[in-house]
Amino acid sequence: SRQGERQSRLGLSSKTNASLRPKELRASLQLSRDARTLLEKWQEKHAMTGRAVTRSLKVALTLADLEGRDTVERPHLAEALGMRLLGDAPLSAESSKNQTQNQLRHSNTTRKANHV
Repeated sequence: SRQGERQSRLGLSSKTNASLRPKELRASLQLSRDARTLLEKWQEKHAMTGRAVTRSLKVALTLADLEGRDTVERPHLAEALGMRLLGDAPLSAESSKNQTQNQLRHSNTTRKANHV
Protein backbone atom coordinates (compact mmCIF):
# COMPACT_ATOMS: atom_id res chain seq x y z
CA SER A 1 0.00 0.00 0.00
CA ARG A 2 1.04 3.59 -0.56
CA GLN A 3 0.92 4.26 3.17
CA GLY A 4 3.14 1.27 3.97
CA GLU A 5 5.70 2.22 1.29
CA ARG A 6 5.95 5.78 2.58
CA GLN A 7 6.33 4.65 6.17
CA SER A 8 9.09 2.14 5.38
CA ARG A 9 10.93 4.79 3.37
CA LEU A 10 10.77 7.12 6.40
CA GLY A 11 11.70 4.40 8.89
CA LEU A 12 8.31 4.46 10.61
CA SER A 13 6.82 1.31 12.01
CA SER A 14 3.66 0.09 10.33
CA LYS A 15 1.27 2.71 11.68
CA THR A 16 -1.98 3.94 10.29
CA ASN A 17 -2.16 7.59 9.27
CA ALA A 18 -4.54 8.15 12.18
CA SER A 19 -1.92 7.00 14.69
CA LEU A 20 0.93 9.17 13.36
CA ARG A 21 2.29 11.71 15.81
CA PRO A 22 2.45 15.31 14.55
CA LYS A 23 6.23 15.07 13.96
CA GLU A 24 5.80 11.82 11.98
CA LEU A 25 2.94 13.36 10.01
CA ARG A 26 5.08 16.36 9.04
CA ALA A 27 7.86 14.00 7.93
CA SER A 28 5.57 11.93 5.73
CA LEU A 29 3.26 14.65 4.40
CA GLN A 30 3.75 16.34 1.06
CA LEU A 31 1.23 19.14 0.48
CA SER A 32 0.79 20.70 -2.93
CA ARG A 33 1.05 24.48 -3.12
CA ASP A 34 -2.72 24.76 -3.71
CA ALA A 35 -3.44 22.54 -0.70
CA ARG A 36 -1.12 24.62 1.49
CA THR A 37 -2.86 27.84 0.39
CA LEU A 38 -6.27 26.31 1.11
CA LEU A 39 -5.13 25.21 4.57
CA GLU A 40 -3.77 28.68 5.42
CA LYS A 41 -7.01 30.38 4.33
CA TRP A 42 -9.12 27.80 6.17
CA GLN A 43 -7.11 28.24 9.37
CA GLU A 44 -7.62 32.01 9.25
CA LYS A 45 -11.35 31.76 8.54
CA HIS A 46 -12.19 28.98 11.00
CA ALA A 47 -9.56 29.58 13.72
CA MET A 48 -8.52 25.92 13.73
CA THR A 49 -6.46 24.59 16.60
CA GLY A 50 -3.23 22.72 15.94
CA ARG A 51 -4.96 19.50 16.87
CA ALA A 52 -7.77 20.13 14.36
CA VAL A 53 -5.23 20.86 11.63
CA THR A 54 -3.35 17.65 12.42
CA ARG A 55 -6.51 15.55 12.33
CA SER A 56 -7.60 17.11 9.03
CA LEU A 57 -4.17 16.49 7.50
CA LYS A 58 -4.29 12.84 8.56
CA VAL A 59 -7.63 12.41 6.79
CA ALA A 60 -6.34 14.24 3.69
CA LEU A 61 -3.25 12.00 3.66
CA THR A 62 -5.46 8.92 3.83
CA LEU A 63 -7.58 10.21 0.92
CA ALA A 64 -4.41 10.76 -1.12
CA ASP A 65 -3.24 7.24 -0.22
CA LEU A 66 -6.54 5.78 -1.40
CA GLU A 67 -5.97 7.43 -4.78
CA GLY A 68 -2.38 6.19 -4.90
CA ARG A 69 -0.93 9.70 -4.68
CA ASP A 70 2.28 10.70 -2.92
CA THR A 71 1.17 14.32 -2.58
CA VAL A 72 -1.89 15.66 -0.80
CA GLU A 73 -3.65 17.81 -3.38
CA ARG A 74 -6.25 20.52 -2.84
CA PRO A 75 -9.25 18.16 -3.44
CA HIS A 76 -7.98 15.75 -0.76
CA LEU A 77 -7.62 18.53 1.78
CA ALA A 78 -10.92 20.16 0.78
CA GLU A 79 -12.74 16.88 1.36
CA ALA A 80 -11.06 16.38 4.74
CA LEU A 81 -11.91 19.93 5.83
CA GLY A 82 -15.48 19.45 4.63
CA MET A 83 -15.73 16.38 6.83
CA ARG A 84 -14.74 18.56 9.78
CA LEU A 85 -17.66 20.86 9.06
CA LEU A 86 -20.00 17.88 8.89
CA GLY A 87 -18.56 16.66 12.15
CA ASP A 88 -19.73 19.87 13.83
CA ALA A 89 -23.33 19.23 12.78
CA PRO A 90 -25.71 17.62 15.27
CA LEU A 91 -25.62 13.86 14.86
CA SER A 92 -28.42 12.69 17.12
CA ALA A 93 -32.01 12.43 15.93
CA GLU A 94 -33.15 14.46 18.95
CA SER A 95 -30.75 17.32 18.15
CA SER A 96 -31.81 17.27 14.53
CA LYS A 97 -35.50 17.30 15.54
CA ASN A 98 -34.95 20.28 17.87
CA GLN A 99 -33.06 22.16 15.19
CA THR A 100 -35.85 21.56 12.66
CA GLN A 101 -38.50 22.70 15.16
CA ASN A 102 -36.54 25.89 15.87
CA GLN A 103 -36.22 26.61 12.16
CA LEU A 104 -39.97 26.10 11.66
CA ARG A 105 -40.79 28.41 14.60
CA HIS A 106 -38.49 31.08 13.18
CA SER A 107 -40.01 30.66 9.72
CA ASN A 108 -43.59 30.96 11.08
CA THR A 109 -42.70 34.03 13.14
CA THR A 110 -41.13 35.67 10.10
CA ARG A 111 -44.21 34.91 7.96
CA LYS A 112 -46.56 36.35 10.58
CA ALA A 113 -44.47 39.51 10.87
CA ASN A 114 -44.50 39.96 7.09
CA HIS A 115 -48.29 39.62 6.91
CA VAL A 116 -49.01 42.31 9.51
